[in-house]
Amino acid sequence: MGKDKEPIIGTAGGVIAGMITLMLFVIALMPPCDRCMLLNEDDECLDVCDDLELKDVLLLEYPGDLSDDQVKEYELGNINLFLKDEPELKTLASNLKIERSIFGDSSQELSFRVDDIENLKELMLYFSVLDPKGDLVIELNGNIVFNGFKRAGIVEVILPTDYIEENNNIKISVTSGFFVKNHYDLRDIKIKKVFEKKNSLAIETFRVSSSEKRNIKDAELSFFIYCKELDGYGRFKLYLNDKILVDEPLICSGGKKTINLDKDDFESGSNVLEFSIDNGDFMFNDITVRNEYDEGVENEYEYDFEVDTEQWDMIRDGDDVILEMEFDGDRIVADIIINGYTIGIDTSSNSFEKDITQHIRKGDNDFKIIPNTDFEIDELKISLED
Repeated sequence: MGKDKEPIIGTAGGVIAGMITLMLFVIALMPPCDRCMLLNEDDECLDVCDDLELKDVLLLEYPGDLSDDQVKEYELGNINLFLKDEPELKTLASNLKIERSIFGDSSQELSFRVDDIENLKELMLYFSVLDPKGDLVIELNGNIVFNGFKRAGIVEVILPTDYIEENNNIKISVTSGFFVKNHYDLRDIKIKKVFEKKNSLAIETFRVSSSEKRNIKDAELSFFIYCKELDGYGRFKLYLNDKILVDEPLICSGGKKTINLDKDDFESGSNVLEFSIDNGDFMFNDITVRNEYDEGVENEYEYDFEVDTEQWDMIRDGDDVILEMEFDGDRIVADIIINGYTIGIDTSSNSFEKDITQHIRKGDNDFKIIPNTDFEIDELKISLED
């Protein structure tokens, strides 16, 4: 007889254990985003992957139109500002009989909802009174809001908004009399909610490079203003970078408004226009900032970005710094200046990509675009790639 074969269970177990150990080692070396995606559901890794993507992006801008003209216009679009009341009327009951005597009490309860408590401005209860006797008592969520006699006719009771909840209860009863029955016959019980719809402030931003600001000769802001509704008095205020440009009464009329600007009104980089009203409903259309520059001065579009210690270590360890741009234009001719190094572009393509690692430094970095033709940059991105 031949010899029995040795059991292979131990050997197979060792191989499996070794494979598991190797797999765990490989997973541990994977990038955090890839590791998370492997071990979890995709939606559980959004924060991890987003943080890493943001860490890899050094600069992300959407410059829009670039021009070599001596005049540049920033078209900021349209704004609708309003503060207005929107009433909402609801029938709670068609008729109610309220009675009270020594033999019993027939109070009535009604319910209603308020979904937008934050914007609730007023709340009123309406009903018609027939055949009144005694004092009527109305409670809102356990709080007495009316206690007194009401004559026959149409009645309005103001309900304090401080007592309002999402789900509300109204209890209507009548006071008791001595050896007599007090009663009210109520018809067409309605509740009126008045909500304040509000969009009273809007902010628009645009960028002005330091060279643009330095060379501004004339500047103006223009827009068309249209009054859709104005009930009473109100004011219109307009700020540029926290400096007041307009503070005047609102008038329900329309027309074009032009405001002269000074170069000192601008900031290098992001500039903020703030429109606000405190009454009415107004449209502000075709908002445009128009800057005219000194002749013979090149238009420069400037940006800056920072390379921190961690990102600098990634570059030293072999990551590349890649410049990517998406264009819209027939022919794109421009100079790109990165920390003093010039890269010429002359292309009809709608995209441009270049490794700019050798021009990058730790800390602050300067990036300029000098257009020699008119074109649009849909997206400008500088990022790290391993």
